[in-house]
Amino acid sequence: MTADASPDQRLPLKGAQTARTTGERMSCREVVQLVGLALLFCFLILLGGFLFAATLPTEPEYSVAITGAEGLDPARDLRSFDRRPTLSPVFNLTVHIELLDDSYYRACIGGHQAKLAVSYGGALLAEVEGPLLPELCVGPHEGRGANITARGVEVAVPRFERDRLAAELERGQAAFDVVVMAPRYDRQVLACKAMIGAGLRACDFQYYY
Repeated sequence: MTADASPDQRLPLKGAQTARTTGERMSCREVVQLVGLALLFCFLILLGGFLFAATLPTEPEYSVAITGAEGLDPARDLRSFDRRPTLSPVFNLTVHIELLDDSYYRACIGGHQAKLAVSYGGALLAEVEGPLLPELCVGPHEGRGANITARGVEVAVPRFERDRLAAELERGQAAFDVVVMAPRYDRQVLACKAMIGAGLRACDFQYYY
């Protein structure tokens, strides 16, 4: 017969049990601390990103509209390639600039060194430059626009481009590329897509060197 266990073997060691319980409690506490630190770290990152975005200056908003055009009638001008191998279109445009906040003291576009060009499918149709392109300047929370006329004289456009433009004009889907270059003001370039009678369209703003 197996001898009964001694009293020391039958009773749990109180000191060992207390140490194990304390270790488990410390482990849970550490997990809670790590989770808290992770949440705090995420909060600080979000707060820093928000503050950084809030301090970035707001760029001026530039837009262009083509209010009307002449010399691009699909039947009389564009599809009469044999009788009219060249085009002399006229575009009436509006250039608009707006400064939404006080990030800048003053913003300008245009002036005597500026140039505006209208093209379609890579073919230049009309342009205007120098004194005919007025300077537009605005202050914080201001917006201004100017009406401009761009002309093309005896412009050679490939037949396939004329046919495509005629078809898109008949469907009301013709989009023209409008580029404004203003070397006087930090060599700015505005690249815009505009349709006849479709209102102001926002321009992409960039610098060139």
